[in-house]
Amino acid sequence: MNRQIYLDANAWCPPLPQAKEAILKALDIVGNPSSPHRFGRQARAMMDASRLQCAEVTGFSEQEVYFTSGVSESSRWVIDALDNLGRSLNRRLTVVTSALEHPSMRKRLAQATELDIYFISISKSGVLELPDALSQADALLLSGAHNETGLIWPWEAILSKVKPDCIVYMDAAQSFSRISLPLERVDALSLSGQKIGGIAGAGLLNLRNNALKLQPPWPGPGQEKGVRPGTEPFVAIHALAAAISQIHSTRTAYQHIEGIKDQVEAHLSGLFDDLDILLQEQQRLPNTTAITFPSVDGSALRMKLDRLGLAVGFGSACSGLAPEPSPGLLALGLTEQEAQSTVRISLPPTLSEADFNEICHRFDQL
Repeated sequence: MNRQIYLDANAWCPPLPQAKEAILKALDIVGNPSSPHRFGRQARAMMDASRLQCAEVTGFSEQEVYFTSGVSESSRWVIDALDNLGRSLNRRLTVVTSALEHPSMRKRLAQATELDIYFISISKSGVLELPDALSQADALLLSGAHNETGLIWPWEAILSKVKPDCIVYMDAAQSFSRISLPLERVDALSLSGQKIGGIAGAGLLNLRNNALKLQPPWPGPGQEKGVRPGTEPFVAIHALAAAISQIHSTRTAYQHIEGIKDQVEAHLSGLFDDLDILLQEQQRLPNTTAITFPSVDGSALRMKLDRLGLAVGFGSACSGLAPEPSPGLLALGLTEQEAQSTVRISLPPTLSEADFNEICHRFDQL
């Protein structure tokens, strides 16, 4: 195949033209944002303008927006802070999450010493179970949407069951640029630049209301008002702000993509009798589908799709090279063989009808 077709936007969304322009503009500035001289002040001014832009779009105040390297770091920050909070209160905190969360959240929660963890679950057939502990939870940690299947959690129903002082944290890496979700009750919100049309290296952690109970868990020299240490990558931050300024246009583009996703699912269903489209009857992201090929060896499937020039996802991108099956897919009730033979197709917002025809042509050769 002469041309590779990128179908892995949930791992890395192609940077927007506005983000590329912002990078070039920021590269003309030399200086550490923490330095007091003119060069440092120029970098700081650009970063402050980026912070204001991000605040306006997310609905948080400028003082509630902190820059991190991305959602993985932000999730780790929240969980470490919760663990410390439980220790300072001399009691174990009740935390509700889901078994489908990203490894950056799931693995750190497994190590927490002061947290009792309860899970929201959903089966492969779409049966949702909310734990009784939800009504008494000290914290709710949940993604806006599952990165592998595109499942959009029923946030309004879930939020209706939490108590007023529950700390609500949303990992919005996959959802923010694609759909609107109720953020009014969200106390902590995280984003990653590379998921919304920026570049990797910059993300957001927004903190307000109940999240103000959390104290910075990592001591440092004082960047981001002491919330997290490390020199701010203002070039990547400027690209993040440029991408987030286009969020409404990006969401509109993704809504148009949903029709192509449906066509891809229909085409593949006609080709394979035993194909299983995970959670097809549930509300999902407009660009995301997870498809199990039960009778196909997972390793052979990966190699064949790559030879056909189709760049698709297998599991979470951060752990995509791991040989073991996706824990999230196993939590849905898939067998190990089924999980390893499940393909995630996540369409970028720039996909065209011509691309759709070529995608179908290549899948015909599988």
